Amino acid sequence: DWLLEGTHTVFTVEGPYDNRLPALCAERQVRLVYHANPELWDERYRGPSTRVWLPTEWEMRRVKDSEVMRMPVDRDRCKYRERSTAKTFLLPYGPAFHDRNGRDLFLAASDLVKADVRLVVGGLHPADATHRRVEHSGEVEDYWQLYDDADVLVLPRRYGGLSLCIQEAAACGLPVVTLDLPPYNTEVHRAGLVPTTWAYMARMRGGRFEVHNCGPESLAETIDLLASTPDLVAEMSAHSDRLAATLDWEFHVERWRVRLHR
Repeated sequence: DWLLEGTHTVFTVEGPYDNRLPALCAERQVRLVYHANPELWDERYRGPSTRVWLPTEWEMRRVKDSEVMRMPVDRDRCKYRERSTAKTFLLPYGPAFHDRNGRDLFLAASDLVKADVRLVVGGLHPADATHRRVEHSGEVEDYWQLYDDADVLVLPRRYGGLSLCIQEAAACGLPVVTLDLPPYNTEVHRAGLVPTTWAYMARMRGGRFEVHNCGPESLAETIDLLASTPDLVAEMSAHSDRLAATLDWEFHVERWRVRLHR
């Protein structure tokens, strides 16, 4: 009641957090905007005053009457620094079902990496604690500090649309290694795309979605390539900077203001 009193628009990410919200917003003529993920979207969230935005075009066909509103990056915090060598490869750990960020793929590939590099999981998790090749960065006070000591982001995402980690790392100048899957396979540098193998269909709130794998040897070969090719690292770092420029809040904030106030 406090939230909706005198409010014009409520903006919420993923879901309503209270299933009464669509009906209450409609009753009070409050506009409700979801920034939704297709795999977590449920049509029961929709009310008469609801608008649905998606952060990327990934699986947009599943969410009717939706539009894409990219989630920008704060480049005052995620500051660009050119990377010209690849010595430290970072996988940010984030728990999500079906190993979305590909931590298991990263751990499997680490046994096959030949180069003398550091393989780091951002954020300690007990399941990683005894792996022989992998270090742990632990928690950081501010999210953008996660990328400070890294040279390359490795995020073999097995499904999903928006990845804040890919966008933030690109803004910081890190080359990006990820699976050759939409939506980012048309945006990151081709040299960082790892071929996929199909794994299985998984039932999620938004329906059944494909979950992908990669060969650990393919991921390890990409890490070894970057470790031995500094010119390519510099080229990919510059490419990340150009990608991040298209996601800068400076270029998106006015559209967000207009769309939220409409």
